[in-house]
Amino acid sequence: MATFIGIHRMNGPVEESVFSKGWESYKAACSKRGLKTIRAVFNAGEGIAICETEANSEADVKAAHEEIAMLPTEIIEVKIAQ
Repeated sequence: MATFIGIHRMNGPVEESVFSKGWESYKAACSKRGLKTIRAVFNAGEGIAICETEANSEADVKAAHEEIAMLPTEIIEVKIAQ
């Protein structure tokens, strides 16, 4: 499996609870597809979130985001530094 980050840029500040609910929904969508969620980080004041997921393809990550109607601005395949 490869590692992907999804970058979400909202239009301004977002309540912390919105990120928490979105992350829980995303984890459930990924679980159904056999994807592994690793972590999410966010800045509520800036309205930016980044999620990290192990998946077979970018398309799998996109499909999980589409299911919860929270498409990221970008999905990027990354390597983990050792």
